[in-house]
Amino acid sequence: MGIKRRELLELLSASTFTITAGLNLQTLEAAIGTGPKISFPQGVASGDPTTNSIVLWTRAMPINYFEEISLIVEVSSDENFLKLIARKIVHTGPDSDYTVRTILRDLETNTTYYYRFIDFYGNMSRIGRTRTAPPLSDFKSVKLGFVSCQNYQQGFFSSWARMIEDDKNDEEREQIQFILHLGDFIYERVWHELEGGEPLIRKLPAFPEGISESRYDYAISLADYRHLYKTYLNDPWLQTARARWPFICIWDDHEFSNDCFQGFSTYGNQPKFEPDRKRCANQAWFEFIPALLDGSLGSPAHEYLPKNKNLGAENHTASDSLCIYRKLRWGGNVEIFLTDNRSYRSAPSLPKNIAEQLDLPLNTANLVEIADYGREYNNGKPPTNLPYGNKETPNPFAKREPRTCLGKAQREWLISSVSSSKAPWKIWANSIPIIPLQIDMGNLPMTDYENSLFTIDPWSGFPYELNQITSAFNTNKATGIVSLSGDHHMHGAGKISINQKDQPSKTVCLDFSVAGISSTPLFKTLASRVNDSHSTFKPLVFSEKSGSEQITWNMTMTEGVLASFFYDLTGLEMLSRWLGPNKANKGLKYVDSDSNGYGLATFSSQKIDIAFITMPPPSTSFNQIPDKKHVAHFSVPLWKNNENPELREPTFDGKPPFPFKKTNQVVRN
Repeated sequence: MGIKRRELLELLSASTFTITAGLNLQTLEAAIGTGPKISFPQGVASGDPTTNSIVLWTRAMPINYFEEISLIVEVSSDENFLKLIARKIVHTGPDSDYTVRTILRDLETNTTYYYRFIDFYGNMSRIGRTRTAPPLSDFKSVKLGFVSCQNYQQGFFSSWARMIEDDKNDEEREQIQFILHLGDFIYERVWHELEGGEPLIRKLPAFPEGISESRYDYAISLADYRHLYKTYLNDPWLQTARARWPFICIWDDHEFSNDCFQGFSTYGNQPKFEPDRKRCANQAWFEFIPALLDGSLGSPAHEYLPKNKNLGAENHTASDSLCIYRKLRWGGNVEIFLTDNRSYRSAPSLPKNIAEQLDLPLNTANLVEIADYGREYNNGKPPTNLPYGNKETPNPFAKREPRTCLGKAQREWLISSVSSSKAPWKIWANSIPIIPLQIDMGNLPMTDYENSLFTIDPWSGFPYELNQITSAFNTNKATGIVSLSGDHHMHGAGKISINQKDQPSKTVCLDFSVAGISSTPLFKTLASRVNDSHSTFKPLVFSEKSGSEQITWNMTMTEGVLASFFYDLTGLEMLSRWLGPNKANKGLKYVDSDSNGYGLATFSSQKIDIAFITMPPPSTSFNQIPDKKHVAHFSVPLWKNNENPELREPTFDGKPPFPFKKTNQVVRN
């Protein structure tokens, strides 16, 4: 697609054209037809809309190497570009891998715009569509998509294809207004095979540099991280999604390193301090993700200005390099609070191998709490020894300050910002789940097992800080708080109380955790591990009754270990459910652990409607977009300060996952 020289000259002389410093029309006219010809292999994107601004993005690729190139960005109120709003010269070069970020300001509120980038030969990018946020006086319903975890190797992006197709078929007033991406946009590790020895779904080209391990290779340099973004954004469906909707993004661990904290990777048993690698990861995210990071939160969005001085073993490298926590308002109904759950967090409360050392199958909830609270446990009187079963070991955490996921500054910002918000609905954009995910192993008879956590990476590993946050929300009488989270490769929904341990207590917010776009579902990972080394606990994950595999992990989470063991023994579903629920997870209402898909959320002034869309396994390429496997629906009225939210078990389109039913079950409050 291109335009002629005459048309380009007319464009350059138009009154709406904005000249950047150091250029003039004569210079530009002389430049037409010179310099490199450009392609746009990763498409276009927009992000972080406000009532009068939007960040626009592309990556321009010159056919031959060039120190610096210039482009024209053109914005219109119609997709045929007959009603031009703005024209602007933008520059890029090899220092940013030819990525382009520009902020368009002084736009009309609540307006759809179309945009494209053009080189001086008239070659054009694809056309992108975006929109600005409504004013505070607009209380119309807000519909958004929320997504997480798109692993290129582990599956095709059929979820994006399905979301796009359905949105095209919806009436305009029912279409998605923006996408909330909750992290793991890329995966920094390139696996040689899937867990369990299964072949990879898609092959990712080798890193320019990278480090090779026995099971995977991983990114170490700026070139490596750029390579990942470029490969992912070559996918046509992800490209189309970014061109169709503005994205509001945060990161999680895989934008840098699996289960990372600050500038530390955690591949081995001991964390490894890699500040240079973290800075590279941050810069690549900045270059490829259009986010408005100016104002009080850091560097302007058009340039990357890392400030990395005096690095030390506990240096919060990311806070010195790039600050991404921020808030955005969308009309009268919604305010969004985006947190960074990786850059300021403490090291994990417990070492990786401590459960193994103590001859425990998993970290017990009690051990995690004592270690996490540190010197603040038991009102400042932590135990001298750590108890586990009928044994104990010296407590090395008794004098340690409590662990943190957000860091003090970000935590205070979140509490203050949410508590002072005037929006009926406060969305906490949360890369990790808050919902309780304990295994009630203390209910197993004739054992000394205790309630345990299968992972301490999400909020379940930070009970001290979570209780600080929820208690502050309650004290400040904040209502309508909804966490939208990801990371766990499963759909889940639950109520979050003031104190997770002292149940029942007042619910202060809800958490809806979305499955991955294409990452291996949690169930498959757990099934592989119990088959390999924990066969005793296999009934908690799946049962092989009647010659077929029945997933029981959902039952374990919602109904408890007795229900799953009994079901594995008898196959009697109703009687097994009678043994529940899992009292360690009282607020948990839904788990779909064998799922890929996405979430849709609609916020009105009176209620929120959530839909979890579960797609078939994304293991094969497709010409025809796959149909949805099933959809779980939740509807929750807006609650007042003296009320508890009415979160019920979902209703379904299609066959529900085991052990849920087509219609609502009895509500457990």
